[in-house]
Amino acid sequence: MPVAVKARPMPPHEGLGPDDCENRQDRWRSFSKKPQAEWIAALECLDVPFAPVNDFAAVVEDPQVKHLGTIIEMDHPRIGRVKGINSAVHYDRQREANRMAPPLLGEHNDNVLCEAGFSAGDIKRLREGGALDP
Repeated sequence: MPVAVKARPMPPHEGLGPDDCENRQDRWRSFSKKPQAEWIAALECLDVPFAPVNDFAAVVEDPQVKHLGTIIEMDHPRIGRVKGINSAVHYDRQREANRMAPPLLGEHNDNVLCEAGFSAGDIKRLREGGALDP
């Protein structure tokens, strides 16, 4: 729901102090009093440059995101259908979906640690010590 607002000019040498944080919280409380759609309409009428800040649910439903095929669904071998983000880079007008399912937490720990120079014994000790999932 937050939107960009015109702030007072700040000299380059001035940092953010306690007053700036309080002002930001006051602005947040003010913006929170109305739905995002009302702020969008009001700011558009005033020709104020801004951009809405969307949560994931709003992004997934955005018409442009849907049109571009940004959110894709894929089958994960252990947890079923999952949503993911398609590659932003496309060549020759092709929108090939990245169909590789996301890894589970810790799924590639051993490979990453081996590449970082850990031995099989080191990894075993980390796992036995509780630093890694079994």
